[in-house]
Amino acid sequence: MGAVANKIRDVQAVTPFQDIDAVERIDVDQLEASLGLNPFPVTQYGWMTGDKFAGGFGATVDLSLDYYTLRTRSAQLFEMNPYAQGLIKRYVTNIINTGLRLEVKPVERVLGRERGSLNTWSDTVEDMFDLWADDPSQCDFERQVTFGQLQSRICTEALIRGDVLVILREDPLYNVPMIEVVSGDQVATPTGYDRENSREKAYIEWGVELDRRSRRHIAYHVVQKDGTYVRIPAYGSRSGKRQAWLVPGQELLSNRVRGTPLLGIILQSLRELDRYKDANQRKAVVNSILAMVVEKTEDKPGTLPMTGAAVRRGTMNYNAPSSGDNVSRSFSFDEQIPGVVVQELQKGEQIKAFNQAGVDIAFERFEDAVISALAWQMEMPPEILKLSFGSNYNASQAAINEFRMFLNKQRSFFASSFCKPVYCDWIVNEIIVGRLKGSTQMIRSYTDPSRRSEFNAWTASDWVGMIKPSAELRRMAEGYRGLLDMGVITRDQVTKELTGRKYRHVIEQRYTEDQQFVRVAEITAMLGKTETVAQPKPGEDEDED
Repeated sequence: MGAVANKIRDVQAVTPFQDIDAVERIDVDQLEASLGLNPFPVTQYGWMTGDKFAGGFGATVDLSLDYYTLRTRSAQLFEMNPYAQGLIKRYVTNIINTGLRLEVKPVERVLGRERGSLNTWSDTVEDMFDLWADDPSQCDFERQVTFGQLQSRICTEALIRGDVLVILREDPLYNVPMIEVVSGDQVATPTGYDRENSREKAYIEWGVELDRRSRRHIAYHVVQKDGTYVRIPAYGSRSGKRQAWLVPGQELLSNRVRGTPLLGIILQSLRELDRYKDANQRKAVVNSILAMVVEKTEDKPGTLPMTGAAVRRGTMNYNAPSSGDNVSRSFSFDEQIPGVVVQELQKGEQIKAFNQAGVDIAFERFEDAVISALAWQMEMPPEILKLSFGSNYNASQAAINEFRMFLNKQRSFFASSFCKPVYCDWIVNEIIVGRLKGSTQMIRSYTDPSRRSEFNAWTASDWVGMIKPSAELRRMAEGYRGLLDMGVITRDQVTKELTGRKYRHVIEQRYTEDQQFVRVAEITAMLGKTETVAQPKPGEDEDED
């Protein structure tokens, strides 16, 4: 083995890594013979490049993203291509729907509290946050939409343009944080900026100001309508609070600063699929207009049988304001009478129906193949993407399970990118202004970096999305019942997966409803007894005067 290693090192010494194509194949007969591996050695050594044969992979390209072109084309496709718009809308509808809902879950063991001691505090925080989130005048900087609608807008923008800039503003009227949304294409490097000659501790890349050493986001440069740029710091200079950040549509690679559009890798496929659909549609329309043709097999004067036979002629008048002169125009037309008999055709003339196929019969299979490939890229089952459900129960359940994993991952990503930072800023603000009581320890942990884990324990939360009802609810309920009997699942898990609610809330509401039901039953029984006593018994005479 030492001889083999030395031989390989010799090859590496004479053949630099950069010059991969110039690597010479090595005659290793002597090496393998010395090892006794092959009496007829044919093995050759070379560089591992991914090719199974010479030129098999194709050209090697060092990609450099053009964010402007990707964003512009993605936005154009979303507005003009039904497939692109459908993909984005299905994505947002399944992940966000009406908005992810806050579920406060403080880690009581880390905080040194007894289990369940913060249930009342958690319910109060959830109720107060819901009241803020449902009021556009408090949560939206433009005072137009609710927090759930903001989630849908931000997710849609991030998927189309790659990312969205979120800015937290302080409202002086209500003293609450308000969310401002800036489109990702407005975050750009100022005109005339020279990164190579800049000697500052930070540099600007695609509109994001980065620290040269750590590459942390320091600020964002936003272009205005008049062409000027505004610098938005990522953190407050005095408070240190996070006040602006980019929300990407997809997870970023470690060396990328900006997010890429979801449609970026399939722009051309969607464009060509739409063209194919339009071509088939136009072909069907043209073929429906050409009902029949007159075929001539001999060079003789034509008789114009379809216009000279039994027809009804007329004129059609209409105004053409689009032409600019608003002049009334008239056109002649010939209408075929049903049951026309064409006589005295010239020799060599025959009428033939134009029965060419209207559409390409392979279009549907081609469309399904493309959409299935898109679903694979988006990690969504094709049935969900196409809204086509025709599989049996087991196949459908497998698709639902895969889709549930996809939803959990995407909702967790969006919640950590947008919802959680907003919630942390909101709850700190509520405690500072005094609207939320009994949590002064949270502020102490927030201002003390050494107690950051304690602050994270206070703000621990889940973000619950819309639960898809099961088509076989009875079968699913029986399965959950068996898991409960085995003791491998909790009632809270079952309640959350089936209804999206907490088991504790369900029990409390059930207790209230049961009390109301018992009270109504008692009152009904009392009223029924009174009516029975007041009525005369059957066969009993009425009182005489």
